[in-house]
Order: sequence, then C-alpha cells, then structure tokens
Amino acid sequence: MLQRSIVRIAMFAILLATIAVAPACSKWKLGPGCTIRVVNNTGAPIRNLEVAYPGGTFGIPTLSADQIHMRWVQTKMDKGCHFTVKFEDTSGKQYASKDFNFAKSCPVEIAFNVDPVHNVTSTVLK
Repeated sequence: MLQRSIVRIAMFAILLATIAVAPACSKWKLGPGCTIRVVNNTGAPIRNLEVAYPGGTFGIPTLSADQIHMRWVQTKMDKGCHFTVKFEDTSGKQYASKDFNFAKSCPVEIAFNVDPVHNVTSTVLK
C-alpha cells in the first residue's frame, strides 16, 4: 500500500515537472520562426527534397504525389530572408528552385508548390 502511494507521488511529481518545463520548449519562446509547407503537385513522388531557409536546412527523403509536408523552423535573419528548394524526380534528375528572397521580413507561413513540370512557386500564407 505504501509502495503504491510512493509511485503515485513520484508520477505526479514527474507530471508537474513536465508541465513546468513545457513552456520553455514552446516555439513561441525560441524567437522568430516560420511554418514551411512543401506541396508535391507533380503527379509522382519526389525524392531527396532539401529546403534551405534563413538559419538552416531540412530534408525530406520522399514526398509522395499530392502530399504536403509541414515544418516549423526557427529563422535567423541576419542576412535577409532567402529560401531555396532542391529535389530529384523518380529518374534521379535534380531540380532547384530560384532563390526566393523576402527581403528583411520572413513570412510567418509560406507554401512551396512543386508543379507537374517541376517548377517551384511560393505563396505567402501569413
């Protein structure tokens, strides 16, 4: 009986510690950021997708046809707000977008659409 009480108290303490630490891990505490959507409208999978943004890069091994990938990233705008998207089609041919330059202010949310002829366009959502 005493052992159960100790386990319950320990679990409650862990829960309280988690709740106390969670706000510090929130994206709102990290600084400026951007939600990036990549939309595959090619009609086929695209591979080795790489998105470069101010302050970093992330990759996606495969994005199926008609799939959308969303990711929030922390941005560092010490050199402006530039994005690029690179990927390969199913045959291994490589494609790269133009440099999307949003000057000194990055959008809060942006979508990159890959169309059937492998052109990449951007749409600022917020």
